[in-house]
Amino acid sequence: MWLEVKGLFTIISCIFMGIAVGQILLVGMTIGADFSFLIFMLFASLFLWIFSDILIGWKIVSTHAKYVMDKPPPGKVVIPLITLTGLLDFVWADKRPYGKREFVYNKQEASLIDRGDYPIHMLNGGHGCIGHESCDENINMFEVKYAEKLHDMTGSDNLKEAYHIVKDKEKKRVNSYE
Repeated sequence: MWLEVKGLFTIISCIFMGIAVGQILLVGMTIGADFSFLIFMLFASLFLWIFSDILIGWKIVSTHAKYVMDKPPPGKVVIPLITLTGLLDFVWADKRPYGKREFVYNKQEASLIDRGDYPIHMLNGGHGCIGHESCDENINMFEVKYAEKLHDMTGSDNLKEAYHIVKDKEKKRVNSYE
């Protein structure tokens, strides 16, 4: 939405600048004055203005910044999506029954289940959940922090292996008290 507002303001200002250039040309022709440098400066500024709008619009669209700037439309939520390569990307997902969120990522249909245990709110007024490309449910950052501590305690990246290590340590501790 903000990109469209910026484009509208640019068009209106270009019209105003065109009227000003037309008046300068008209006055220059009637009194015979040479305003060629001033006219060149006006056209150069007009070109740079339009070029900068095109450049900023291209960057907003190519980096998916519009998902952070604009509030999602009704029926959609924002999902900060973490990919397998560690990229943080933002997508708008359709709300479906039972917490299902459907979206398109890399030209493929995807979905995840928002359990509602770690909701997020963004500065643009959007709300949603955090997702990961390899997980079919939302990410709860409290559980992630616990998993990091579990990794530090056990030295294992495998959740099942870490569970068995903790279970064995617990058995040894209980047996030592008996």
